[in-house]
Amino acid sequence: MKWRYPLAIILLFLLLGLWYVWKNYGSPQTDVHTWRFLTTDSTEVKIDDFKGKNIILNFWATWCKPCIKEMPLIDRARQLLGDNYIVLLASDESMHKIAVTQKTTPYQFTYLQTTLIDKGIRYLPTTYIIDSIGQVRYIKTGAMIWRPEVIADSIRQWLQHPPRTQ
Repeated sequence: MKWRYPLAIILLFLLLGLWYVWKNYGSPQTDVHTWRFLTTDSTEVKIDDFKGKNIILNFWATWCKPCIKEMPLIDRARQLLGDNYIVLLASDESMHKIAVTQKTTPYQFTYLQTTLIDKGIRYLPTTYIIDSIGQVRYIKTGAMIWRPEVIADSIRQWLQHPPRTQ
């Protein structure tokens, strides 16, 4: 009987800790202006550095098969969308792994290193559609394994959505 009270206290603190993590890191963040990234040449960049372009920000990993599978489709969709669009690929893996992927793939992406947990990224791939003034218009969790034309049309439609707020 004496062990029930301490066990209940421990369980309570464990549940409070899980709730805190879920609340603070549980959903994708939309205040992208504070996010920092490193390019493969170790230059720090922010989303605001790309203002004037519509941004396809894709969070990925080298071990994520759906992430790798959607890369050529996103690249072709970007080509269909035109020069006013840029694709940023962000990963929390080592800079070496990111740089090797950049060198061994033919895509016109900007490869970035960042942390994922503080941005609320829990699933890969996760793609943010950000308009030319830096507002998040849509967040897509899961791979876009669609025809490139469908991806391009979807991105155009998502840019018509009102900005997402948290």
